[in-house]
Amino acid sequence: MSHIVIEHDKKVKSMIDLNKLAQTLHYKLGDHDTVSLKAIKTRTIEVDNLLIADNIDSSIIHIEVKLLPGRSNDLKSLMAKSLFSEVSNIV
Repeated sequence: MSHIVIEHDKKVKSMIDLNKLAQTLHYKLGDHDTVSLKAIKTRTIEVDNLLIADNIDSSIIHIEVKLLPGRSNDLKSLMAKSLFSEVSNIV
């Protein structure tokens, strides 16, 4: 089963349509031959406490894709690039 976890802070929530981002990544990952759309779980999680370096007024979006083992590094790289491309179009 594949998972997409999108962590973000409140600022990002007001700047990005997180529902659209989640749906876009969900279906884009499902486009890959080795992933079953029926087995993908996608969620967004708002992070309350955040500190990046010395900037208290930081903002973050962190996207993690969890896959079962067995895919080649080349395939994982291709998947990551296709998802990053989609994120770049939205963010």
